[in-house]
Amino acid sequence: MLAKEFIWLDSIFKDLVGLSNKHFRDLNTTLKEDQSELTQLDLAIEDYLMNRFAKEFPGLAVYGEEHGGFVDKVPAQDCIIIDPVDGTTALSMESPMFGTLIAFVEAGEPIMGIILFPLLNEYLVAKKGAGCWRIVGNEKNKVNVLASQSIDTAFISSSGVHASNIVSYPNEPTYNLIGLIRKAKKFRLFGDCFQHALVCRGKISAAIDGVMAPWDLAALIPCVNESGGVISSVEGQPLNVFKSSSVLSVCSVALHDEMVELLNTQSEGE
Repeated sequence: MLAKEFIWLDSIFKDLVGLSNKHFRDLNTTLKEDQSELTQLDLAIEDYLMNRFAKEFPGLAVYGEEHGGFVDKVPAQDCIIIDPVDGTTALSMESPMFGTLIAFVEAGEPIMGIILFPLLNEYLVAKKGAGCWRIVGNEKNKVNVLASQSIDTAFISSSGVHASNIVSYPNEPTYNLIGLIRKAKKFRLFGDCFQHALVCRGKISAAIDGVMAPWDLAALIPCVNESGGVISSVEGQPLNVFKSSSVLSVCSVALHDEMVELLNTQSEGE
């Protein structure tokens, strides 16, 4: 169990709950150059975590989505990667289904991942070799993915229909989402880190994100691996935190391989 980590994590989580409640009804949303949303809460959480980790882990580089510092180069040193709000679009509409992502990276490999849901009063934490744990209030329980399934018995989620044969913008891939939706037993659009947390908890079978950045995916890797799942790019390749641009989280190798084949095959009529 992660006894030492829980001490500072519980403290950080309480502070994030406070920040989230303070700003949730007064987000002051603006648009960044890429037309994605930016809220006052994104900045408040990132500033808090950058300052907290500078004190908690002096000398360890900290990179965040909003302050950047590593977009054009791969950090050579060990580091912490932060996504202050994963799901800013949902947050900007006052949805509580957003998360804060924190990853500890050593030699390019995320060895600890944290997915925090401040307004849901829970978080997931996983460390290499120590399992994946769900914390709700004072309760700490180890979580595991579902047993192996096939697509026609699986419950699958995606962050959206972009990067697919439904909608594809310039320079995006066109994964065969139509074929997957037709074949899956159940399909929903839970979105962002919440859907990957559901895979870790054994609530759904798989989650797809067709467009990802380092801060989006780093924390997911330990969580999915330590809950017994499989995580890769949608093409089925091992993830590189600083180079991969898509994520597929799945409960088993068999379902993963079946989904990779279908998602990368043109659907009939195309």
